[in-house]
Amino acid sequence: MQWILCENLLTPEVFARYNPAFRGLAAQCRKPGVRAQDAGKVRQGRRAPGFLTRQQGVQRVRSVDFRAFDLFAFIRGGEPASGSIGLTDMPRLLAERAADAPADAGHLFRWRMQGVVRDEAVAAGQSPHQRLFVDLEVDGAVWLQCQRCLLAYEQPLSVRTRLEVARSEAEADAAPLDDDESDVIVGSRSFDLIAQIEDELLLALPVSPRHEACPDVVEPEAAQAEKKPSPFAVLANLKTKH
Repeated sequence: MQWILCENLLTPEVFARYNPAFRGLAAQCRKPGVRAQDAGKVRQGRRAPGFLTRQQGVQRVRSVDFRAFDLFAFIRGGEPASGSIGLTDMPRLLAERAADAPADAGHLFRWRMQGVVRDEAVAAGQSPHQRLFVDLEVDGAVWLQCQRCLLAYEQPLSVRTRLEVARSEAEADAAPLDDDESDVIVGSRSFDLIAQIEDELLLALPVSPRHEACPDVVEPEAAQAEKKPSPFAVLANLKTKH
Protein backbone atom coordinates (compact mmCIF):
# COMPACT_ATOMS: atom_id res chain seq x y z
CA MET A 1 0.00 0.00 0.00
CA GLN A 2 1.38 3.38 -1.00
CA TRP A 3 0.47 6.58 0.82
CA ILE A 4 0.24 10.23 -0.08
CA LEU A 5 1.37 12.25 2.95
CA CYS A 6 1.00 15.98 2.57
CA GLU A 7 2.56 18.50 4.87
CA ASN A 8 -0.48 20.72 4.42
CA LEU A 9 -4.04 19.47 4.54
CA LEU A 10 -4.74 17.69 1.27
CA THR A 11 -8.33 18.47 0.38
CA PRO A 12 -10.27 16.26 -2.04
CA GLU A 13 -10.35 19.15 -4.52
CA VAL A 14 -6.56 19.34 -4.56
CA PHE A 15 -6.14 15.59 -4.78
CA ALA A 16 -8.67 15.31 -7.62
CA ARG A 17 -6.31 17.34 -9.80
CA TYR A 18 -4.05 14.37 -10.28
CA ASN A 19 -6.33 11.44 -9.45
CA PRO A 20 -9.56 11.37 -11.49
CA ALA A 21 -11.03 8.77 -9.14
CA PHE A 22 -11.47 11.48 -6.50
CA ARG A 23 -13.38 13.98 -8.63
CA GLY A 24 -16.69 12.65 -7.35
CA LEU A 25 -15.47 13.04 -3.79
CA ALA A 26 -14.52 16.64 -4.47
CA ALA A 27 -18.01 17.30 -5.82
CA GLN A 28 -19.53 15.93 -2.62
CA CYS A 29 -17.37 18.26 -0.54
CA ARG A 30 -18.81 21.26 -2.36
CA LYS A 31 -22.38 20.39 -1.34
CA PRO A 32 -23.81 22.72 1.34
CA GLY A 33 -23.59 21.31 4.82
CA VAL A 34 -21.24 18.43 3.92
CA ARG A 35 -18.01 18.34 5.91
CA ALA A 36 -14.79 17.11 4.30
CA GLN A 37 -14.54 14.42 6.99
CA ASP A 38 -17.98 13.07 6.02
CA ALA A 39 -17.85 13.47 2.26
CA GLY A 40 -16.30 10.04 1.79
CA LYS A 41 -19.18 8.21 3.46
CA VAL A 42 -21.74 6.23 1.49
CA ARG A 43 -25.31 5.45 2.47
CA GLN A 44 -24.34 2.32 4.40
CA GLY A 45 -22.09 4.43 6.59
CA ARG A 46 -18.87 3.05 5.08
CA ARG A 47 -16.09 5.30 3.86
CA ALA A 48 -15.33 5.53 0.21
CA PRO A 49 -12.02 3.83 -0.66
CA GLY A 50 -9.08 6.10 -0.20
CA PHE A 51 -10.40 8.65 2.29
CA LEU A 52 -9.41 8.79 5.94
CA THR A 53 -10.04 11.33 8.66
CA ARG A 54 -7.43 13.85 9.76
CA GLN A 55 -4.62 12.47 11.96
CA GLN A 56 -2.19 14.74 13.81
CA GLY A 57 -2.77 17.65 11.44
CA VAL A 58 -2.01 15.56 8.33
CA GLN A 59 -4.73 14.19 6.15
CA ARG A 60 -3.84 10.88 4.52
CA VAL A 61 -5.33 9.76 1.26
CA ARG A 62 -4.64 6.29 -0.06
CA SER A 63 -5.67 4.28 -3.12
CA VAL A 64 -3.14 6.08 -5.29
CA ASP A 65 -1.59 3.67 -7.76
CA PHE A 66 1.94 4.99 -8.00
CA ARG A 67 2.59 2.63 -10.89
CA ALA A 68 0.11 4.56 -13.02
CA PHE A 69 -0.76 8.13 -12.02
CA ASP A 70 -0.88 11.51 -13.74
CA LEU A 71 2.58 12.96 -13.18
CA PHE A 72 1.84 16.24 -14.99
CA ALA A 73 -1.20 16.97 -12.82
CA PHE A 74 0.72 16.02 -9.69
CA ILE A 75 3.49 18.51 -10.48
CA ARG A 76 1.03 21.31 -11.17
CA GLY A 77 -0.91 20.45 -8.03
CA GLY A 78 2.02 21.65 -5.94
CA GLU A 79 1.53 19.16 -3.09
CA PRO A 80 4.41 16.99 -1.80
CA ALA A 81 4.00 13.23 -1.53
CA SER A 82 5.84 10.55 0.41
CA GLY A 83 5.63 6.86 1.13
CA SER A 84 7.57 3.62 1.32
CA ILE A 85 8.26 0.68 -0.95
CA GLY A 86 9.58 -2.78 -0.17
CA LEU A 87 12.59 -4.36 -1.82
CA THR A 88 10.40 -7.20 -3.10
CA ASP A 89 8.45 -4.64 -5.15
CA MET A 90 11.62 -3.86 -7.15
CA PRO A 91 12.72 -7.14 -8.82
CA ARG A 92 15.78 -5.69 -10.56
CA LEU A 93 17.17 -4.32 -7.31
CA LEU A 94 16.20 -7.52 -5.49
CA ALA A 95 18.36 -9.47 -7.97
CA GLU A 96 21.40 -7.50 -6.73
CA ARG A 97 20.92 -8.62 -3.13
CA ALA A 98 23.57 -10.99 -1.73
CA ALA A 99 22.55 -14.65 -1.68
CA ASP A 100 23.57 -14.98 1.98
CA ALA A 101 21.76 -11.84 3.13
CA PRO A 102 19.90 -12.27 6.44
CA ALA A 103 16.48 -13.83 5.98
CA ASP A 104 14.82 -10.97 7.85
CA ALA A 105 16.51 -8.27 5.76
CA GLY A 106 13.25 -6.99 4.31
CA HIS A 107 14.21 -3.35 4.02
CA LEU A 108 11.77 -0.59 3.24
CA PHE A 109 12.83 2.33 1.09
CA ARG A 110 11.27 5.63 2.08
CA TRP A 111 10.71 8.21 -0.62
CA ARG A 112 9.50 11.76 -0.96
CA MET A 113 8.78 13.82 -4.05
CA GLN A 114 7.80 17.39 -4.81
CA GLY A 115 6.75 18.89 -8.13
CA VAL A 116 8.24 22.17 -9.33
CA VAL A 117 6.95 24.39 -12.16
CA ARG A 118 9.34 26.98 -13.57
CA ASP A 119 8.35 29.69 -16.04
CA GLU A 120 11.04 30.34 -18.64
CA ALA A 121 11.44 33.72 -20.32
CA VAL A 122 10.39 33.80 -23.99
CA ALA A 123 10.20 36.40 -26.73
CA ALA A 124 7.70 39.22 -26.40
CA GLY A 125 4.19 38.25 -27.39
CA GLN A 126 4.69 34.53 -26.76
CA SER A 127 3.17 32.49 -23.98
CA PRO A 128 5.59 31.66 -21.13
CA HIS A 129 7.24 28.28 -21.49
CA GLN A 130 6.85 26.12 -18.43
CA ARG A 131 9.45 23.57 -17.41
CA LEU A 132 8.32 20.77 -15.11
CA PHE A 133 10.55 19.14 -12.49
CA VAL A 134 10.30 16.51 -9.79
CA ASP A 135 12.58 16.58 -6.75
CA LEU A 136 12.94 12.97 -5.60
CA GLU A 137 14.48 11.69 -2.37
CA VAL A 138 14.88 7.99 -1.51
CA ASP A 139 16.57 6.40 1.51
CA GLY A 140 17.10 2.76 2.40
CA ALA A 141 19.64 -0.07 2.39
CA VAL A 142 20.29 -3.34 0.58
CA TRP A 143 22.55 -6.29 1.39
CA LEU A 144 25.30 -6.76 -1.21
CA GLN A 145 28.19 -9.19 -1.60
CA CYS A 146 31.57 -7.70 -0.80
CA GLN A 147 33.93 -8.15 -3.76
CA ARG A 148 36.92 -8.44 -1.42
CA CYS A 149 35.85 -10.98 1.20
CA LEU A 150 32.72 -12.35 -0.56
CA LEU A 151 30.63 -11.86 2.58
CA ALA A 152 27.30 -10.04 2.68
CA TYR A 153 27.17 -6.52 4.08
CA GLU A 154 24.52 -3.82 4.39
CA GLN A 155 24.93 -1.00 1.88
CA PRO A 156 23.05 2.24 2.65
CA LEU A 157 21.52 3.90 -0.41
CA SER A 158 20.49 7.53 -0.61
CA VAL A 159 19.13 9.35 -3.66
CA ARG A 160 18.75 13.10 -3.99
CA THR A 161 17.92 14.09 -7.55
CA ARG A 162 16.00 16.61 -9.61
CA LEU A 163 14.37 15.22 -12.74
CA GLU A 164 13.08 17.39 -15.55
CA VAL A 165 9.84 15.99 -16.90
CA ALA A 166 9.46 16.20 -20.67
CA ARG A 167 6.04 16.00 -22.27
CA SER A 168 7.18 13.73 -25.11
CA GLU A 169 10.15 11.76 -26.41
CA ALA A 170 10.83 14.52 -28.93
CA GLU A 171 10.98 17.14 -26.18
CA ALA A 172 13.34 14.93 -24.17
CA ASP A 173 15.63 14.46 -27.18
CA ALA A 174 15.73 18.23 -27.72
CA ALA A 175 16.88 18.92 -24.16
CA PRO A 176 20.46 20.28 -23.94
CA LEU A 177 22.99 17.55 -23.16
CA ASP A 178 25.22 19.86 -21.10
CA ASP A 179 22.53 20.70 -18.53
CA ASP A 180 24.02 19.41 -15.28
CA GLU A 181 21.09 20.62 -13.21
CA SER A 182 18.85 17.63 -13.87
CA ASP A 183 18.33 14.47 -15.88
CA VAL A 184 15.40 14.35 -18.29
CA ILE A 185 12.64 11.77 -18.14
CA VAL A 186 9.45 11.47 -20.17
CA GLY A 187 6.33 11.96 -18.09
CA SER A 188 2.88 10.55 -18.74
CA ARG A 189 -0.62 10.42 -17.34
CA SER A 190 0.04 6.85 -16.25
CA PHE A 191 3.55 7.34 -14.86
CA ASP A 192 5.27 4.48 -13.01
CA LEU A 193 6.96 6.10 -10.02
CA ILE A 194 8.03 2.76 -8.54
CA ALA A 195 10.00 1.88 -11.68
CA GLN A 196 11.64 5.34 -11.61
CA ILE A 197 12.63 4.89 -7.96
CA GLU A 198 14.11 1.50 -8.82
CA ASP A 199 16.11 3.05 -11.68
CA GLU A 200 17.54 5.69 -9.36
CA LEU A 201 18.50 3.11 -6.71
CA LEU A 202 20.22 0.91 -9.30
CA LEU A 203 22.26 3.93 -10.42
CA ALA A 204 23.19 4.57 -6.77
CA LEU A 205 24.69 1.08 -6.29
CA PRO A 206 28.49 1.03 -5.87
CA VAL A 207 30.46 -0.19 -8.88
CA SER A 208 32.54 -2.49 -6.68
CA PRO A 209 30.65 -3.31 -3.47
CA ARG A 210 33.01 -3.61 -0.48
CA HIS A 211 33.04 -3.45 3.28
CA GLU A 212 34.73 -0.39 4.69
CA ALA A 213 36.78 -2.92 6.68
CA CYS A 214 36.34 -6.62 5.98
CA PRO A 215 35.99 -8.79 9.13
CA ASP A 216 39.20 -10.78 9.84
CA VAL A 217 40.14 -11.18 6.20
CA VAL A 218 43.72 -11.21 4.90
CA GLU A 219 44.17 -9.69 1.49
CA PRO A 220 45.18 -12.40 -1.04
CA GLU A 221 48.05 -10.24 -2.28
CA ALA A 222 49.37 -9.80 1.26
CA ALA A 223 49.15 -13.53 1.95
CA GLN A 224 51.09 -14.33 -1.21
CA ALA A 225 53.73 -11.77 -0.28
CA GLU A 226 54.21 -13.44 3.11
CA LYS A 227 54.63 -16.89 1.56
CA LYS A 228 57.06 -15.83 -1.17
CA PRO A 229 60.65 -15.67 0.14
CA SER A 230 62.60 -12.49 -0.34
CA PRO A 231 65.38 -12.82 -2.97
CA PHE A 232 67.75 -10.97 -0.62
CA ALA A 233 67.07 -13.50 2.12
CA VAL A 234 67.89 -16.35 -0.27
CA LEU A 235 71.16 -14.65 -1.27
CA ALA A 236 72.10 -14.15 2.39
CA ASN A 237 71.53 -17.85 3.09
CA LEU A 238 73.79 -18.82 0.21
CA LYS A 239 76.58 -16.59 1.51
CA THR A 240 76.41 -18.09 5.00
CA LYS A 241 76.68 -21.59 3.57
CA HIS A 242 79.92 -20.68 1.84
